[in-house]
Formats: sequence, C-alpha cells, structure tokens
Amino acid sequence: MKQLVMSIWTVRLILSMALLSSLFLLTSCESEITHKEPVEDNPRQESLPLTDPDNLKIPVIESEKVDKVYGWLDNETILYSVQQSNRKEAVIKTWKMTEKAGEEFHYPAEQIIDVSISPDQSFVLVHTASTADTASLVILTHTGDVQYSFSIPSVELTYEWNIYEPGTLFLSGFNRDWSYTSYIVNGGKKSLETVKAPQPFLQWGSKDEIWYLDWNEEQPNLTAPLFKQNLADAQKKGIMLDIIYFKKMKHSYFVIRDESETFSKATYTFYNEKNQSLAAFKIPHLKNFSDWLIPYYDYNETKQTLLTFAPDKAGNVDQYTGSFSLLSFNWKTGTQEKEMTQLENEPLSCSQNQDWCLYGYQFENIIDMNGKEVYPLFKQ
Repeated sequence: MKQLVMSIWTVRLILSMALLSSLFLLTSCESEITHKEPVEDNPRQESLPLTDPDNLKIPVIESEKVDKVYGWLDNETILYSVQQSNRKEAVIKTWKMTEKAGEEFHYPAEQIIDVSISPDQSFVLVHTASTADTASLVILTHTGDVQYSFSIPSVELTYEWNIYEPGTLFLSGFNRDWSYTSYIVNGGKKSLETVKAPQPFLQWGSKDEIWYLDWNEEQPNLTAPLFKQNLADAQKKGIMLDIIYFKKMKHSYFVIRDESETFSKATYTFYNEKNQSLAAFKIPHLKNFSDWLIPYYDYNETKQTLLTFAPDKAGNVDQYTGSFSLLSFNWKTGTQEKEMTQLENEPLSCSQNQDWCLYGYQFENIIDMNGKEVYPLFKQ
C-alpha cells in the first residue's frame, strides 16, 4: 500500500481475506471423512453432545474423502465435494438424506476454491482456479447442467447473488494490490458486464439497486450509514445512520446497532420494504479487534424467522470464556425462543423447512432442530 496508514476499508478487507484463506486451508487439510472434534483452547466446556446418527435419516459416508460441505439444494439434499482416487480434482456430489445415497453433480476441471448455492436454490456457482491470478467460474442449474462459464483476473473473489433475478450475481475480483474490478453476471443471458461500484462488498436492494454500508476510509469508526444506489444512473440515497451490520432480504431487511450506553447490547431491528419497523430484539455484544463480532446466523424469510447465536454475556472476543445459545426470533410475531444452549459460534446453514441445520466451520455436524440434538454428519 502506498499510504502509511491503512484505511478502515483496507483493514476490514485484509482481515476478511485472511479469514477466508484460513478457512480454505483448514478445509483443504481435511482429507478423511473421520469426524474430528475441534481443539479447544478453553477448557471451560466439554465436546458437543454428538449422538449416533444410525437411526436418523442423515448422511453416512464411509468410502470417500470428503473435501467440504456447501449447503442445501432442497429440504433433504446436501451439496458437498469428495476427493476420489482416480481424479486429481475433487468431484461435487449431492446426498439425499431420505435415500442415504450420493450422486455425481459436477466434475470441475480445476481445483475447487469455493461453491455457492443461490438463495432460491435454483443455481450453483463453482469457483475454480488453474493459476493464482485467474478465477474460473461456472454457473450450474439445480440439476448440475452448465448454464454459463467464464474467467476473470482475480487473486481473491467476493460475490452476492441477486435475490430478485435468479442466476444473476454481483462479483468483485481483487488484484494483488487489493484494487478490484466489479461485474454483473447474468447466467440466463450468458453475459458478463463490468460495473462501477462504490465498494466490493454489496447486497442487492432490488433488481437494479445495490445496498451498502458507506465506511469512512479516512476516519475509522465502528458504525456507518446505510446507503442504496441505482446501478443505471449511479444515484445514491441514504437509508439510515449508525449501522454496524445489515442483511437485505427480498421483502424485508434487518440492521444491527449498538444502542446501549455501555456498548453491551446489540439491537437487531427488522424493517419492511417501506422502511417501517416491524420488530426488534437484543443480545449481548462482543467486541472484536476493529469492530463488533457478528454471530453466525441463518434466516427464512417465508417463515419470517432468524436463527442466530448469542453470547451468554457481553465482553471482548479474546477474553470471552462463555458459550453461545442458539436463538430463534420471529419478526412477524416479535417472539424469541432459546432453541439450544452450550454451543459454539460457528457457521450455520439450515434447510428451508428449518428441520435441519448444517453446523460447524466445515459443516461437519448437523442439528436436528426438532429434537434439539447435534449429530456428526459423517460416521466416526
């Protein structure tokens, strides 16, 4: 960087990319399907209560080396990749829980970097790379057929599915100096268009509109104003101030603020398309290195339910010795329930009916939301 003092956006970018790289290296090192318990630096808690899955309709894979689990294609189908002995590159497969059987889904020609399932589960993006400076991408249909493939210069990549136009994405490809180029990709039209974007991390507000937090690069702050911008004319408009985090859904959205005098509570507030407040709830806050820790979560807009982890008490991330509870909040009724306790804050991906949730940094566990139990996804 030419500047001696990094901007807050640069710090956030480097921290984000470092985390992504760490997770990728961790995933690449997982060569066996044997379930391994995470090493705990803190002796405060024993391992999660994992129950034998033999009597449940969940995957039991015994003859393959699982690379990574990516999420749900429908209420009972999981997408994952395996390393086969006769191929250098991993193979992407599906697993139907009711049938306890896997099928080939896609054979990438290069090393898999990441796989992303669209929010409506109708498309799959596969990111591979043959060189360190090029990203190869292919958009697949729900059945694994190739819809569109292309390549862009990139050492790192971020993307956001357009929830209003299936098969369309916003992409940002980063160069080695952290400069970036943004694109709109339309899988249906098989088109790739370069666009000017205010920053690389955006969410879709409508078919032709983007939302983003306008962080001040010169003056680091823990909050930022929320803006929206039309892609056609680049006109932007402020939505609200002092936001820590936001998530835009198709017909609603929520924001996270710190409204307590002691900075001990995070307030989640839900809004409709007219920016009218629907409901809100609070959880204890944990402070990170340069911002606030946003606990992992998943949501179902049809059921108007958010599932999120919440720490037992407020504090600093590095000094926190408590556990996390899994909470559900319905922003239609305003009701909150504590689903499970004594868990870790790790990634969560739930089926659309919310009966099952993949859980863990590699989705190595699965939560039975009806029975309130955590099970290993693969047999030991």
